[in-house]
Amino acid sequence: MFPDPRSVKANPCSQPGQYADRPILYTLSCIAQHNSVYVVANMGDIQSCEGDPDCPSDGTYHYNTNVVFDRSGNLLVKYHKEHPCMEFGIDIPKEKQVPVFKTDFGKFATYICFDIVFKRMSEAAEWPSVDGIMFSTMWEDALPQFVSVQFFSSVGHGTQYHINSSKRPSACRRHHWKWNLPRY
Repeated sequence: MFPDPRSVKANPCSQPGQYADRPILYTLSCIAQHNSVYVVANMGDIQSCEGDPDCPSDGTYHYNTNVVFDRSGNLLVKYHKEHPCMEFGIDIPKEKQVPVFKTDFGKFATYICFDIVFKRMSEAAEWPSVDGIMFSTMWEDALPQFVSVQFFSSVGHGTQYHINSSKRPSACRRHHWKWNLPRY
């Protein structure tokens, strides 16, 4: 479980006792702190949902999440993906998020993969003072419209933003899965 940086200041690297059961969060924070760099990373987040009438039987929500750490290792932002694509078991956040963070070299928003296709992403273009988008993805190219380089370039041109993307190879290609989709 990740703390909410809007309500709690969290620095896992400086508070190892509190994050002993979350080694990835601790490690990312220490990478940022020890190298004096900003870190944007994608990982899973599990949140308790006891008392929520929509809560699954296991009592937790599971989210595809971007986390952002500043140069000191402080957690600045956590963003839960709003449009999972073939991510079975991943929940959708109930509230709109404003995944914006300030650095000493500009102001950025962060999104995850398929979110870039939806209106919410284009709304970021109207947010004041956002200089760029930090974007994690497991993009699967789909000709002719969704070829990653051309698509991301066009989004950058259309929004006037720099799009900084990190791509992890898709599990579909790695395992040579074939989709049994109907042919028309």
